[in-house]
Amino acid sequence: MYNLLTTAQIRDLEDSAVHEQGITEKRLMLDAGTAVADFVEGNSYQMPAAVICGPGKNGGDGWVAARVLHSRGNKVTVYTTQHPKSAKGLLAEIIYEATSAGVHWEYWEVSPGPDVFNTYGVLVDAILGIGCRIPLGSAPGELGYWGRMMNQSRSPVVAVDVPTGVSGDNGNVDENAVLAEATVTMLAAKVGLALAPAARHTGDVIVADLGVTTDSLQTLYDMPAVYVDQEYALQMPLPAFDANKYSRGRALIIAGSRAYPGAAVMAALAACRCGAGYVQLAVPAGIAPLVRTHLLTAPVIELPETREGLINGPKALEMLMELSAQADSVLIGPGLGRDERLLEMVRRLVLDRCSAVTDVPLVLDADALAAFEGHPERLLVTMTGRQMVVTPHSGEAARLLGRSLSAHEALSQVLSLAKELSGPLVTCVFKGPSTVIASPFGTIIDGQGPPTLATAGTGDVLAGMIVSLLTQGMEPRIAAALAVRLQAHSAALATEDLTPLSVTALDVIDNIPDAARTLMQSLRQDYA
Repeated sequence: MYNLLTTAQIRDLEDSAVHEQGITEKRLMLDAGTAVADFVEGNSYQMPAAVICGPGKNGGDGWVAARVLHSRGNKVTVYTTQHPKSAKGLLAEIIYEATSAGVHWEYWEVSPGPDVFNTYGVLVDAILGIGCRIPLGSAPGELGYWGRMMNQSRSPVVAVDVPTGVSGDNGNVDENAVLAEATVTMLAAKVGLALAPAARHTGDVIVADLGVTTDSLQTLYDMPAVYVDQEYALQMPLPAFDANKYSRGRALIIAGSRAYPGAAVMAALAACRCGAGYVQLAVPAGIAPLVRTHLLTAPVIELPETREGLINGPKALEMLMELSAQADSVLIGPGLGRDERLLEMVRRLVLDRCSAVTDVPLVLDADALAAFEGHPERLLVTMTGRQMVVTPHSGEAARLLGRSLSAHEALSQVLSLAKELSGPLVTCVFKGPSTVIASPFGTIIDGQGPPTLATAGTGDVLAGMIVSLLTQGMEPRIAAALAVRLQAHSAALATEDLTPLSVTALDVIDNIPDAARTLMQSLRQDYA
């Protein structure tokens, strides 16, 4: 696991390093540049190298990297966006040391074109770092133009700290933001690098801590975290040698309608694949025969239905209360429909204070979230004592909160929105290109899901995976995060096999076993 900091927190950390840990600003810059040079050499990039340096501290890191590479016998050229003679203070000192050591440099008022950059085996982007201000501009001579020329070249790019044109705070990117193959980020990983769309620009993220401890920040900030595969592997709820189907947990899924029988089937199949010992699926009676033909490992319970093929809320409520009391966790929502009587049934199931039911964790997905549109406080301040997981995408989140949100606004505010939809007993899984899992116990970001997850049914699959892991006794935040990572690996494996064009939600379910194997094998690699 590694924590993510905002740019303001990074500056606090730099200040702490200088004033409390006795590390000079120059030492930080020297160590940062050396870390970049070490990465470039250690990953066998072809020489010569071009280091593109901006006018600030990030440019200083780049000049150090160029000097270190040069001192080790590598051919390197610095392309600078600011004439070295105009530099002041520490940057001027760093530039003097590099040029005195024989580093070749060229000052260009307008960026070289791709034909120049193509002559280098690797480009090092040291233009802006965390000092990014969007937009950068796109005209010749503006910094965005430098980014576009680098992107149009065939040479791989290693970014210093943060790729130019990328926000280290919210994941926003400039239209000409640098597309890096790898990013060597300083002191700690930045929040923005884990969020979409920035995550597409960072490549592999390597943290160079520069010998600075982050302990002083642990008590000051609620820092989002990213978990690695090995940590998820250690959380996998593998069955005990004396397990039986009931000890592995009983999951109840309330889902489906005449219009959407597949949502119920996919949620149940995913739950079975994630280890629950006994999965029950409760659906409208009219679709039960169809559902049974696709689901051989889980009993299907027939519920009273309306003429429209929805669960008849008033007639089904008592039966569902009894079934919920027997379960270890409950999922409600996939393909359910939005009849008002049905939504009232959802509210009754969620908010009922019957002790036999309130001990059972609940996952609210898809149409079940509509029961609380405009009134999220009824979920977040519920007095039932029940643990809940809610799984909105951006549109559902907007409706829950009763406000209008564009796709761009949802992306740039995903952290705050996820936290707003979490509560003392509520974990929010805010689904998107970077999924955010927010709870009172911390926030986890997972941006590993490939774009092939953007297809109908994958939300139903994720909900089924979450309820299955909850059923096996996992804490809601970790169950949700493990399900998100397993689904990301499943989709990646399906994409590799079927191409990005052809992946469906069923393919994601089929690859859950191999995704679990991928996580478990990460432990062997870690200790090899």
